[in-house]
Amino acid sequence: MLVLNRPLAHRIEAAEAATYQSIQQALAEIPGNPWGAEWRQFGQAVALSVRHFASHSTLSNRVMCAGPGDEEDLARAIAFLAERITRVRVDISPLHSNPAFLDHLQGLGFRIGGFQVALFGEARAERHALPTGVEIRRVESDADAAQVAAIYPVGFDLPAWEDYSRDQIHALWRRPEWRVYLALVDGQPAGMATLHMANGVGCLESACTLPAFRGRGIQTALIRQRMADAAEAGCDLIVTQTGNGTISQNNMERLGLRIGYTKAEFYRPA
Repeated sequence: MLVLNRPLAHRIEAAEAATYQSIQQALAEIPGNPWGAEWRQFGQAVALSVRHFASHSTLSNRVMCAGPGDEEDLARAIAFLAERITRVRVDISPLHSNPAFLDHLQGLGFRIGGFQVALFGEARAERHALPTGVEIRRVESDADAAQVAAIYPVGFDLPAWEDYSRDQIHALWRRPEWRVYLALVDGQPAGMATLHMANGVGCLESACTLPAFRGRGIQTALIRQRMADAAEAGCDLIVTQTGNGTISQNNMERLGLRIGYTKAEFYRPA
């Protein structure tokens, strides 16, 4: 049984950072890098930037993996972001923090602006029957990728993400470390999900269902599919990050993932 400790917490944070580094790299490889995607590592601190999407998402524009002892590297990471975006975010894990480090952040002008739940569990190659009428298909064509990209902004109710989701999904599905999934109900596109795998960790990334198909067990099926696929690909750990008390968190816990910790999102006002 996995027991949370500092090394495991570091592995959880590193897995999320690796996931977003991979997204940044995929976007940067689009000819002309239209989204202005970049990332840099300063010691342990990872700075992520998609400058032309900064007004819509802090997920893609933040500093991760910094803690006590990383103050100089953190300053360099913050400066890197401040040259590109106006509102800088720093994610802090409670297992990699202390009062002095939090005071340091406050001294730099940062204040807590939100929280995330980090969940984890052992990867197990368990297969389950799908709900009646539901099909889960791994994206292996531009046609399927286009359907996933169309579901993404509608399922999350983020219409401003339409162009970004199209480019991101088309950039990710061919990459060996990614798997992108399309869920169908009676042959109709109904949901999507993504999985990133690196260093033995399967990171359950974005997943959503179109409103008309909710309540059909699609999210449960997508979580189980990704967990089993990650285990069969050699991962021993499953991780994900959700909002506090969300349906996503509830679904993850029902399927065996456990809360590792709640981490804070620190923001410096524009």
